[in-house]
Amino acid sequence: MPAEPYHDFPLSPNRSWDASAAEPGLRRWASSDGSGDKDKINWSKLKQVYFWHEAGELTDFGQLKFPYCRIENGGPHVVHNAVQNALARIDGSDIPADDKPAVRSVAERQMARFQNQNQSMDSSEIETFARRFGEPTQTQLDKINALAKRPLSKDEVFTFEAKLAGDMIIPNRYIKLSHQLLEVFKKDAQNGIALMIGHPWAEIAPPKAVIPYGRTFDALLRKSNVEGEEWALYADHYMVRGQEMDGISTDAIAASIETGIMFDTSIGWGANVYECSICGGDYRRCEHWTGRTYEVEDKGQQLCYVIAKPPGFLMENSLVFDGAYPTAGVLSATGEAEDKNYLAITDLKSLNADVPTFNIFSVNKGRLVTLVKKADMPKKIFAMSEPKGGENEMINTTISFIADDGKVLKTYTVGEDGKIKWDSPAELVSAQEPKEAFMTKEQATEKLGKEYIADEVLRFAKEGIDHHKQTIDDAIAMGVRAMGNDFPADTWRNTFAGMSTQSIKDIAKTWEVQAKAAIPAGRQTDPAAGLGQQKVASVIPDDAFKVKQ
Repeated sequence: MPAEPYHDFPLSPNRSWDASAAEPGLRRWASSDGSGDKDKINWSKLKQVYFWHEAGELTDFGQLKFPYCRIENGGPHVVHNAVQNALARIDGSDIPADDKPAVRSVAERQMARFQNQNQSMDSSEIETFARRFGEPTQTQLDKINALAKRPLSKDEVFTFEAKLAGDMIIPNRYIKLSHQLLEVFKKDAQNGIALMIGHPWAEIAPPKAVIPYGRTFDALLRKSNVEGEEWALYADHYMVRGQEMDGISTDAIAASIETGIMFDTSIGWGANVYECSICGGDYRRCEHWTGRTYEVEDKGQQLCYVIAKPPGFLMENSLVFDGAYPTAGVLSATGEAEDKNYLAITDLKSLNADVPTFNIFSVNKGRLVTLVKKADMPKKIFAMSEPKGGENEMINTTISFIADDGKVLKTYTVGEDGKIKWDSPAELVSAQEPKEAFMTKEQATEKLGKEYIADEVLRFAKEGIDHHKQTIDDAIAMGVRAMGNDFPADTWRNTFAGMSTQSIKDIAKTWEVQAKAAIPAGRQTDPAAGLGQQKVASVIPDDAFKVKQ
């Protein structure tokens, strides 16, 4: 029978529920080797922690619906909010109509177990278990009315809880939100941040008015049962029923949440401190790179990641279809919003410490997008000193990033061990005068030393362009070989577009030194593996390069 029979698993003391975080643990528990891999799953065991599964042989995770347990202390525990969510979604789900009564019966039996605990609960907890999903308790209503400008009744508001963030290392960006920053976020959420749809402040074509549909009214940090995460931040939200703003009704949003159609949220936040996990310094200026491992005294090999710390702020929480999506809705394919207000940044080392950052993060999808206001991001000019390590090496070569006004933004030196060391600005280097867009025949003849016919000039130009392009490709490949897939390939490709072939070769030499130091003889890597993976808007003008003498 597709409706799974009742199982008397222990009840979890933690009522919160995150299916995307719980299911990997259920799969590991049901697999023969603890891997969670599909071909190692004991399907008879796994189906016990779901309210429904397809009839017949099970071979795929998509054949099971309504998980209601989480692995705690080595075994499955029934989670209150998982059962509650299932009861709210069964009728609107796509499981066969004939199966729904049996599924509901088993779910209600599990919910009754929580209700039977009422004698050991205080009055507010009893009220929480007795209420329908979306209805506030009296305690919650009191907190909502402390924020509202007029008293709201229980029937007027729709409430729900969502997990906002945790302190695990974000896998695609190697950034961790510190416990101190989560405490700041908790206070902001308790004071009430906006509930929005799709981060409208950062959309490609933002509306004239950025409209919130609801607000948070309470928050708490809980110990997490998710692997790699110690603390998790949850917030309570409310919306006023029967409101319509910008063509979207709060009743439609509430119905989508109740039926599970709208299930992911993504926070907008900022922080001022980005600490390197290896040296404890400002990651934007230290010599370490995220995603790599380093030998640390008394600790052995340690992964490098960034720790975001206060000062900071929680700006808003958005309902989204696919949390923190890197291009759809929030950003264009180039990483730059078409209204020119924001730039997407994938390399924190490209930022000065005083440039404010805005982040979009989804705890469900584990995705992070970092943005800066374009007005806060100065244009950059690249400058490099003469090589000091011989014809084929760039030892002690200094590379600088310089603003339009000649102010040195950043400088780094390639040390004798091939490692990059960030230095304080040493001197000012002025920008090169803009190049002429066109050249007369007389000017071209003077520069070339003789007169050429048009076909010859076109042939020479094509050969030069092809050679320049190949030089760029070779340099990018060496950069990836030196720094791995974290190398911001697109940023450097845009930079190289306005540089001479020789200058590109000189820079590539610095990366060759790094690659030799990082990759022992005999080890192989695929330079093309990281190409095209980073999408960063170019902020380096094509004609603004000058070699620092």
